[in-house]
Amino acid sequence: GDGDTTALSANAFTIQVEDDVPVQVSSAAVTGYVDEGYLSNGNESLETVADSFPGTSTVATGSVSSLVSFGADGPASGGGFSLSTATGGLPSLAHDGHALSYSVVGDTLTATYNDGSDHTAFTLVLNGNGTYTFTLDASIDHGALGEDITSIDFSSLIVATDGDGDTTALSANAFTIQVEDDVPVQVGSAAVTGYVDEGYLSNGNESLETVAD
Repeated sequence: GDGDTTALSANAFTIQVEDDVPVQVSSAAVTGYVDEGYLSNGNESLETVADSFPGTSTVATGSVSSLVSFGADGPASGGGFSLSTATGGLPSLAHDGHALSYSVVGDTLTATYNDGSDHTAFTLVLNGNGTYTFTLDASIDHGALGEDITSIDFSSLIVATDGDGDTTALSANAFTIQVEDDVPVQVGSAAVTGYVDEGYLSNGNESLETVAD
């Protein structure tokens, strides 16, 4: 009651603040679509029966931003999305029997094959804000007959980072690109005719004919 005071030693009174972290939106999924028929040597223009596959190009664009909630810290500077350099979670694919290999440099994944020289099969560019561009440059081998669909799961490659450096990865099949197989088609306007003449049989009369036909 006479006004004497004292101070508390360190940690006698504390407030603990739990960090918020980015989390995957479990109900969300993003899928892009490309069709091998639209490659420069593809047959899409020759097909006479339309299918229901939504891909109408060799390029798919979109955004994975709906897959992650960054929470209280917000996204990291630049948008928060990036590509991991760990490609071991990507599927084993091939072009004409030549296995694809993967590499990530900056914001770009490149899949290549070697048939005596190196060629690009496809690329995936992921911007910091989550927008992506997938470009198919060559066909990939499909496991079934007909215009079947191969789904490429890129989920393991996506990293989301919040404003204070916390990260989260995506579960399987959150971000996929579906590739429709191209198939051989008959050229409707083309016809091939071969000709034989019985007169050239061993007992035929071609050599005796005096008027050419």
